[in-house]
Amino acid sequence: MFPEKPKNKKMVYLDNAATTPMDSVVFSAMSKYLKKEYGNPSTLYSIGVMAKEKMENARKQVANVLFTQPDAIIFTGGGTESINLALLGFARKHKRKRQTYYYHQSGTSCGFAYFTTIGKRRL
Repeated sequence: MFPEKPKNKKMVYLDNAATTPMDSVVFSAMSKYLKKEYGNPSTLYSIGVMAKEKMENARKQVANVLFTQPDAIIFTGGGTESINLALLGFARKHKRKRQTYYYHQSGTSCGFAYFTTIGKRRL
């Protein structure tokens, strides 16, 4: 179905909006948590408690780099969740200032879906 990749040709990845390779420094710092010390930080069993401690430490480190408080740092599971959280914050902040929101067509479908339903939600 697809043509074969020519030999001795280097691949060029052009979909970095969807995913990007992990930086080697980040991978090195995260590898033990991805392989051995993983756990659900919302649970009460020991591996989850340890994961929560590590996550809170990471939150403090990120806050320190960004010159803010740790409670201002929110970790999300991906792009859709992040975009929706940002749009919700924007809508809550500006709900009395303007009733019309403009959305550029190059945006993601999750953002468009959020804006089309924003009037139905209580902010």
